[in-house]
Formats: sequence, structure tokens, C-alpha cells
Amino acid sequence: MFPLRPILEKTNEKDLLSKDDRNLFRPTELPKGKEKKEELRSVVAIFRHGDRRPKQKMKMKTTDPRFLKFFSDASDKKKSLSFKTNKKMQEILQISEEILGEYHYEDNDESDSFEEISKMIQLYTVLKQQDDFDGIEKKIQLKPISWKETIPEDPEKSSKILEEVTEVLLILKWGGELTHTGI
Repeated sequence: MFPLRPILEKTNEKDLLSKDDRNLFRPTELPKGKEKKEELRSVVAIFRHGDRRPKQKMKMKTTDPRFLKFFSDASDKKKSLSFKTNKKMQEILQISEEILGEYHYEDNDESDSFEEISKMIQLYTVLKQQDDFDGIEKKIQLKPISWKETIPEDPEKSSKILEEVTEVLLILKWGGELTHTGI
């Protein structure tokens, strides 16, 4: 560490600062005969963040081809997809409506099927809560869990091995709205 004490003792503090630096935060001196004007030197503000409801999360595994089709256009099939736009949210809402319309409660007694359909109902109700889809309050992620590699039908055209997603993990995140005390 560089010893500053001997240097400071030998020099005067005013010699270390130039005249412009010494008056940087002080009001300039007015010539004689002119009135002094008030000058705002600082502003002090206290900000408080808004109180929010806690974020919630639901995870659901699915092999439904309607959810798997989102990966058909993706360049990298192993990366997760994230949706916040109104168009994609509306599309997922329509898919959940179709799945719920196809389900027959009397015919299915399996616990796995019941768990999947209960999560589909939760997905539907959360997306249906408000007419508009706010990107801040709702988000859907699709993460591929398993995929299979297939050889193209015509190997002469493409020697590249094709990847096809077979199962996804749907993650729905919602909440975080401002409460009445946070507004």
C-alpha cells in the first residue's frame, strides 16, 4: 500500500485541488451589487417498492402432440421455449380447451390421468383469469425432457440426423400482481 501521510503533510490541501475542483459543488460567487439567488443543491427522495402477491408455479409433463408441435419449427430441439406474447398464450389456452373437451371423466379412473387433467384445468383457469395476457404476470415455458433421433427417409438429400421431441415439461408461472397496499 502506498503511504499517503507524508505526502499530505508536506503539501497543502488547497494545492492538491485546482480552483475549479474546489468550487465544483458550491454556488459560484456573484459579483458585488447583484442579488443572491437561491439554488437547489440536492434532492432527497425515498422510494418504496410495491407490495406484490407471491409468484406461483405449476409443472406438468405431457406427451400431447399439440404441445410437441411448438418444437417442430425450433432450430435447437433441446432448448426450452418461453412464451409471454398474447398470440402464443391464446394458442396454449385453445389447446387446453381442446384437451379438456376431449376428456371423459367417467371413463378414466387412472390416478396419472386424473393428475394430468387437474393440472390442465389449472392451466386453463390461470390463463382464463384475465382477458389480456400480461407478460409480467404470466409466463409459460416448454422444456424438452426426452426426444428421439431419427434418420431421414431420403439419406441422399440430408445426412443430418433428425431430432424429434417426445415429451415436454410445461411450466406455468403466474402471480406477482401489485396488492392494494402496493399501489
